[in-house]
Amino acid sequence: MGTGRCVVMLLALYFLSNYNLPVIIDTTITTIIITAASGSVAHIKIRNVDYRTATLITISGVLLGSITFQYLVEQL
Repeated sequence: MGTGRCVVMLLALYFLSNYNLPVIIDTTITTIIITAASGSVAHIKIRNVDYRTATLITISGVLLGSITFQYLVEQL
């Protein structure tokens, strides 16, 4: 199940079930995390990971996310 299917799952759960929205969102995010972790482990096992690029992207994402979050908090 990829991210695209999780979007469909979120909409299906929202419109076809009686669950609360936070439960639906948590279920979808958990599915995405498990799918991503499984894919990551599979790629690590077959040595298909460029750790240098992964580290650069991770650090950039953390910095950009932190700066964006700080900006949004200040706007409130």
